[in-house]
Amino acid sequence: MTKHERQARVVLRSIMARQDVTYKELARKLEMYGLELDHKALSTKINRGKFQFAFFIQCLDALDQIDKLDRLMTN
Repeated sequence: MTKHERQARVVLRSIMARQDVTYKELARKLEMYGLELDHKALSTKINRGKFQFAFFIQCLDALDQIDKLDRLMTN
């Protein structure tokens, strides 16, 4: 696993932990984006750290964190 894959994994898992969101809950939230992932598959995908940036943004949005990314882009 590369440094950046590890960082992506840590960021998502940290946000989930702070919000006390399980993989099952995140999987449910991601359904509104048309992503139908079983919570075990989602866990594997995140823990592997190998996913597209678009998926990362979808997760941030599902976790109500997209505004933080928006602020980074406008500053």
